Amino acid sequence: MSLDAADFGDLEDVLKALGFAGDNGALNEDWLADPIAYLKTMLANDIEQERIDVAHYIKLSQLAEKEGYFSLKMKMEEQAADEDGHANELKRLLS
Repeated sequence: MSLDAADFGDLEDVLKALGFAGDNGALNEDWLADPIAYLKTMLANDIEQERIDVAHYIKLSQLAEKEGYFSLKMKMEEQAADEDGHANELKRLLS
């Protein structure tokens, strides 16, 4: 008998969000084989995405300033700072 995420009822969405199961509901063999390595890879990927987001928000901030939208510029800078904070927190979890 094989299991999939649907067999876990209300936890199905949580299992998918954690990468324990794929979008199709099948259990993730990589997760089961080496959960620590899988989590480290998942966190490293998230850190990279946060860094990309920071760069995008900084670019948006620069564009907003160029067009004279100073309140929007400040919001984009705040968002960049938030994303940078997320990346730093993820890095802390990895260390």
